[in-house]
Amino acid sequence: MSPIAPEFDRSKSSIVEFKPPGFLSRKDKTLSGFIVQYMKRLTSKDNLKKSSIHSSFSSRADSVRRVCSDGVMDSDMPWQTVSIEVSKRQVRACLRSDDTHTLWWLHDIPLKDGGVLRAGRCNLYEYPIVKYSALEIDDTEEVCQMQLLALESVLLALLRADEHSLTQPDSTGAMIHHCLLIANSDDAVNTAVKIYCAWPKLLPAPHAPGMYSGENALHSVAVNGREEVFLTLLEVACKELDDRQLEILVKQQAHGPFFHSPPMRYYGGTPLSYAAVFNMHRAMGVMLSGRFERIVTLNDVHCTITGFLPIHAVTASGVTSMYDFLLDLPGLPAQKRANSNQRTLVIKGKDNLEVTPLQLAARLGDHRMFKHIMRRRCKKLWKWGPVTQYVLDLTDIDSCGDSPHDVMELITAVDASTRTQESARAEMLLDTFMDGFIQRLFLQKWERFAKYVWAITRAFELLLLGLNLVLAFRVKEDPTADRFALTVVLMVNVGLLLAFELLCVVMWWSNQGFVVSFRKLIEWMNEQFILRKVFCYLIALVACILILAEKQGNSDDGEGDEVVWLFLSFSVLLQLLFIVRAISIPSQVPAAPELGMSWM
Repeated sequence: MSPIAPEFDRSKSSIVEFKPPGFLSRKDKTLSGFIVQYMKRLTSKDNLKKSSIHSSFSSRADSVRRVCSDGVMDSDMPWQTVSIEVSKRQVRACLRSDDTHTLWWLHDIPLKDGGVLRAGRCNLYEYPIVKYSALEIDDTEEVCQMQLLALESVLLALLRADEHSLTQPDSTGAMIHHCLLIANSDDAVNTAVKIYCAWPKLLPAPHAPGMYSGENALHSVAVNGREEVFLTLLEVACKELDDRQLEILVKQQAHGPFFHSPPMRYYGGTPLSYAAVFNMHRAMGVMLSGRFERIVTLNDVHCTITGFLPIHAVTASGVTSMYDFLLDLPGLPAQKRANSNQRTLVIKGKDNLEVTPLQLAARLGDHRMFKHIMRRRCKKLWKWGPVTQYVLDLTDIDSCGDSPHDVMELITAVDASTRTQESARAEMLLDTFMDGFIQRLFLQKWERFAKYVWAITRAFELLLLGLNLVLAFRVKEDPTADRFALTVVLMVNVGLLLAFELLCVVMWWSNQGFVVSFRKLIEWMNEQFILRKVFCYLIALVACILILAEKQGNSDDGEGDEVVWLFLSFSVLLQLLFIVRAISIPSQVPAAPELGMSWM
């Protein structure tokens, strides 16, 4: 979407310069200077009445407009003489695209109802607002119906006279028809539709490379919520475009930098996804039937920014009604329906994950959408009067599955999400969210096996700390004592702990499908304190190797033990920090009520 165009910079335009009459000094060669000086001459005549002064001023202003129209602008602007149907006369006008698309016309245009459209200009981003620019201070107004017809006739006549201007982008990359859609007034959109009906091959034309590159007519119409216009453009496309052009139209990706930030990044990239996000049920039905059904489906075109399909786009945008529509598609064959288990596509170089709609809602912390998807996943097992039992498949929810990003993992992950999303995900762990459903899953895992893994790991860490302390004091107090057995036991302990950490890394990486970058792997290891633990274990291992090397060299006098003391002391310090942290952080949350389904 291109921004509303800024005001035209009059100081940089030659439109305000003209050849003044002879009685003006050369320093007053501007329109404002002429008017001010002429007013002074008029007011200096005592024998004139005030009314005649105003009459003379108005008459002179009209003559100035004609002088300005016939003067410098002819040489500086691409004027064309076009015939318009409204007044059955010729008008000199032009389209300028050096900044934003602006329509200019030189002469007053008489109308059939006796009115007139005065000479001026219209920034197409503000269509149909007109600025009458003959005076230094612009007179701005929205035109009436007859003036609108004249304005539209001038624009269409210019486009017919020079069809090259139809594809000429302005400084934002928008073409003339894009500007009218972005203006989003009823009159502007109706004029754009007339342009598409006259030149239907413009429909697939996207914005030129830049901030809004890739956006075409359907994107703009969808984001403005104009479903009737969307349907009209689809009808024109079906009648006038071949299959290749039709495919380009509905698969065009809006990929400029503007679309990389929320909420635009969640719209899915393609017109199909945009129509889904903005809840256009009839438009979706048309795009999944007729000529379109062999061109595009709900499960094949991923967004090039996020990897979203339409089902993911509506999930990220929280459109529950369209989510149900895509899964049911009333009146259409079942094979056309969206797949609720479809995963997003991982885009190389993009910060996106391979997730299902349910997992996406969990990652975004969208409680409402998460509950809605969970309700659809539940299946009725039996019903007895007022009592109903449901069964819920824990695929994509429980962390024991094959999915690389299960719900239990996503809501506890520390990633680049916003503080709001992190807070919303944390609330999903409370016993008040879905009657403690997610919390209960964590507690069940803790009771079944996690507490044993935690206890065994802490036991090995305490054993390592004790062995380190004993070995350090023995090296200090009795350099000649035999310490081979103690050193070997310490090395075995270190090896087991290193193997455990390595197993955790391999399991996590394999769960990601081995597609996560090395940088992401290092970030995860740092979040889990694995890097610091491995560093601690390696220091202890180096100390053991030095002790064994001294024994191999038959150096029993304790010479060189200072280095061993240094390594052992650092290892003891780091181990103490890890153990204090592990013991001081609660290993589980308070007990939750029995797992229930009353949140249904």
